[in-house]
Amino acid sequence: MEAIEVLGAELVVWPDASMGCPDPEMMYIQVPHDGSLIRLQVGEAVFEYHTGGDRPPFLCEEPSAPAGPPKQQDSDSD
Repeated sequence: MEAIEVLGAELVVWPDASMGCPDPEMMYIQVPHDGSLIRLQVGEAVFEYHTGGDRPPFLCEEPSAPAGPPKQQDSDSD
């Protein structure tokens, strides 16, 4: 049995409601969504799990890139 290695987990902004895993037969609301990208490796295989909003993590077999990292909120020290 091979071990599961966590390659990374990061907060991202997905470009639309597909959460970076678009189905070519579907249409998605074109609004950025805050979410997460989790990358796991088992042997030579790498698996991406995507999440965003209220959607739990799901395996994405044909991922697209996130729009970028989430926007940092400014903190006022005044």
